Amino acid sequence: MNLYEAISLRKSHRNFLMEEIEPETLAEIGAFYEEAPSLFPGIKTEIGITDNTDGKHAPKGFFGVKAPYYLTMYSEKKDR
Repeated sequence: MNLYEAISLRKSHRNFLMEEIEPETLAEIGAFYEEAPSLFPGIKTEIGITDNTDGKHAPKGFFGVKAPYYLTMYSEKKDR
């Protein structure tokens, strides 16, 4: 399967259970990110996982989706 096929087959689920995820699972997500190859080597990036199981961090706006956790991605400002 190539990237084009994966994009066309993607599914979206918007009714999340507001349950906690095991800390080990969250750590595995972070470890996977650290091991994944960078799309643009030379641009520093990092991720953050925001716990919203208490419902206090829901995003506002048109595309706001209430979920138990949010994955945030940061990068330094560079071309690309």
